[in-house]
Amino acid sequence: MYWRIPVTLKLRAPWVVAGSKAAGAALDVELARNDRGQFVLPATLIKGNLRDACDQLVEEGQMAPDTRDVLFGTESGTRRKSSPTDPRIVANEPERGALVFGELVCEAAPENPRARTQRVQIEPEFGAAREGHLLFIECPFPFNAEVAFKGNVLFCPAERLSVTDAANALKMSLGRLFAIGGMKSIGFGRVIGQDVASPEPISAATVAAPATRLRVRYVIDRPFVVDARHHNSNLMIGSETVPGGAIKAVLARGFAMVGVEAGEFISALQIGHATPAGKRALPLSLSVSDGRLFCNLDGAPRDGHHKFALDWKSEEPDVREALGEGWEAPDITRTGSTRTAIDTETLSAAYEPGEDGGEGAGKLFSQVAVVPGETCWEGVISAPNAGGLFEQALGMLKTGLPGLGKTGAVIEAKSWESDAAPSGAALDTLDLCLTSDACLFPPYEAMRQPLDALYLHYFKDLGFELQNWFALQVLKGGYLALRYPARAGSYTPWVLTLAGSVFRLKPGNDADVDGILHNGLPPASGLAREDWETFPFLRENGFGQVALNIVDHAALSQGVRI
Repeated sequence: MYWRIPVTLKLRAPWVVAGSKAAGAALDVELARNDRGQFVLPATLIKGNLRDACDQLVEEGQMAPDTRDVLFGTESGTRRKSSPTDPRIVANEPERGALVFGELVCEAAPENPRARTQRVQIEPEFGAAREGHLLFIECPFPFNAEVAFKGNVLFCPAERLSVTDAANALKMSLGRLFAIGGMKSIGFGRVIGQDVASPEPISAATVAAPATRLRVRYVIDRPFVVDARHHNSNLMIGSETVPGGAIKAVLARGFAMVGVEAGEFISALQIGHATPAGKRALPLSLSVSDGRLFCNLDGAPRDGHHKFALDWKSEEPDVREALGEGWEAPDITRTGSTRTAIDTETLSAAYEPGEDGGEGAGKLFSQVAVVPGETCWEGVISAPNAGGLFEQALGMLKTGLPGLGKTGAVIEAKSWESDAAPSGAALDTLDLCLTSDACLFPPYEAMRQPLDALYLHYFKDLGFELQNWFALQVLKGGYLALRYPARAGSYTPWVLTLAGSVFRLKPGNDADVDGILHNGLPPASGLAREDWETFPFLRENGFGQVALNIVDHAALSQGVRI
């Protein structure tokens, strides 16, 4: 399926690769560590240095440009596979490289965890220390000590390039590294050795699927960034929920790696969003008043000041505890990292000068990743039918597939069990709660009609009478609105109804209750396109998932002490 290439890089202490945490007392630079406290060389640092080394090899004629591009990928706007018909759409997609880099980890214990070294800038005029330019740097190993960093680089089979070619390219590029990290010009981070071991093949497991609908528990091997929201122009914050589409993308690449054409199967396969420890969104009909928890879906007036989820400050843990088993939420840790593009000529941070002497712009980007730790992510997979491709997909997930999100994390299906969808055909009233976001009306209609009318019309088309609802909406614009335009030739942000939105419905004779409980709410009529390439919010990609009577609305209408 793919190959694991063990890599060792040996440095002569000291080195400077700053971590994401604030340095402690009397310390200006704390070295990068993983969540287990081990010193690391980040994956992006290794990839960037090796990519730069490959650029030098290409300039010298010792490596073909295509080999470099296949191994490391190409940036947005430089796709090699086809000429884009619409530059806003196709050219905005990067082309992923065949190599997936992980951290290189120092397994040795520091000889002196409290040691540090100093750097000072000298004032050239007086020959004395410049004021405010004394730097204290963590230095856990003595000067000139040999420190080995070990890890793996994964090679995903690619056209015109064998694993032997990839291993040889790694050896050549590693051989060009003389130093790594900061302060290289004064001797920090000197590379004194490297080793690329024989590639190890990773094959998909052979499994039998107990059913066509499974609840799967995933583990993820490193911090990951998926479904990131832009906090500002150069800061991305990853979501703790892994979208079904992200898992599908990893599976699609897995099938491509083994040379199996599975496009139709992947499109029909329904993969739900995966949440940490099965964390569920709280129904938006809940409110807190005077130390009691209420559900307001019955529409009855209530005395007192009621705070809904939008107004909660610290109430959520108490609300989850009051709801009982199945509503727990794990503590999620996040880690930040900052990286910058490097100018291959100056080997310094890339910088684009401004026009007419104006201020220029750098290529500095920060991202906040979710640290998985020991937490499992849970989600549902539903196949159109049992058979070889479904079991092959499960086998690949059981082994673990690389390429999840911006960090290329490996996602692995740790376990699964049959998951039968509930039946609501015999119920007179349904309380449906969205467990994932859904696109329930066209964005251009949201500009013309009130929300109440939009939801009434949507559920009427499905054969339901809408009696009450609590919902929140969010705009999805930017890349998604350009890549998947709601209207040809125009920019219109999509409008999604958020997970936790609750609808009280009375089903009519033609309402497909069990179909909705099994597959989720469909996109609004007129929005459903042929596949994920034209519409991103499909049920098959995890959107529109619902739960029936997710809480005891009747009991909560009387109030529960929290």
